[in-house]
Amino acid sequence: MSDLRVRCPLAWSTAVLALLLPSLAPTAAAQSTDDYRERVERLDARLERIRQEHTRAVGADTLPGDLDTLRVGPIRLLAPQPARRFVQAVAERLRDSLRLTVRGDSLFLPSLMYLIRPSRRGLAPFRFEGVGGWVYGDQDSPGREPDSPDHVASGLLGMLRGSAAQSLDSTMRRWLEGSLPLDTLTEIQAHTVYIELATKPLAVSGACYAGQLDRCREALAVGTGGAEAWYTDEERRQLVASAMAWHRGVQRDPGARLCATTGDEPACTEILQTYPNLVQEPLSPMARQTLVRVAFESGGEGAFGRLMTGDSLALPDRLARTAGLPVDSLIARWHAAIIAARPAGTVLSRAGGWTAFLWVVVLGVLAMRGTRWRIQ
Repeated sequence: MSDLRVRCPLAWSTAVLALLLPSLAPTAAAQSTDDYRERVERLDARLERIRQEHTRAVGADTLPGDLDTLRVGPIRLLAPQPARRFVQAVAERLRDSLRLTVRGDSLFLPSLMYLIRPSRRGLAPFRFEGVGGWVYGDQDSPGREPDSPDHVASGLLGMLRGSAAQSLDSTMRRWLEGSLPLDTLTEIQAHTVYIELATKPLAVSGACYAGQLDRCREALAVGTGGAEAWYTDEERRQLVASAMAWHRGVQRDPGARLCATTGDEPACTEILQTYPNLVQEPLSPMARQTLVRVAFESGGEGAFGRLMTGDSLALPDRLARTAGLPVDSLIARWHAAIIAARPAGTVLSRAGGWTAFLWVVVLGVLAMRGTRWRIQ
């Protein structure tokens, strides 16, 4: 038993606390609010000490002795001396990303700790681990390119986004598909969403592309929505008909066959209500995340904190509070930023046109002189 306590301090201490808490519950009602808060704070402090002891116990055999610690907001990067310059470059890139969005609101982010050290096998210069286990890929795979500071910083930022999203309420977390943006809108992101908006074969996305901002609100699933708001009658019929090719429940449902063959509106509505997983938001999670990025840019200082503390608000109000302006104005800014990312067209001058025409004639004559085109 003593060996078990040494090996698993976190599990042992948690079990002890789990046994003690029921016995403490009856006395809590008789305590004042301040006493109860103080008691909870003491328990939190004790759990934090247990967590730190567990971290030290787990990492004792794996951590190098000479480590430097670099802090970037809530992230602690542990670096042995050979990796120090590399980790400093990673920290600078992380700091630049977080400075533009999170700014002074890093207290709303989870605390994370990672170790970056030279690879044991020497096939890549650095190996990126969490204390006690792998976190970021396998750096020891033959043929793999060495990680750059940008690559590692991007991976860290991705893990931080996923961890931060867990602090959101279920509605916001689902709307963002479990990834909270921590960077500002980039040209590549805007360009990608532009292509999606311009090519998505849905009436609502086409109307949004044309500048109908109320339809953009529906396409981004901001506020009330669902199949009837997002899809036309024909699009709902096609959705059910497509689901019949792979969804067994839909295949066996006579209402689905009625919807797919005749377009019966009540039948289509009933099927989509019965199988809500068939209904997806018109635009991708990336498009919705770009709206949050625009909200951060518009809201400036404190925007991130306002988003993280707006659990009691409906989604449109929460986005408006984050951006510091009405949600319709936010969507208008988003639409302008996406349309501005339209790929530049190629303008052919008159001289260029004549040059192209002459080359077509020349190449055509040369091709006709080939054996295949000669008349035997």
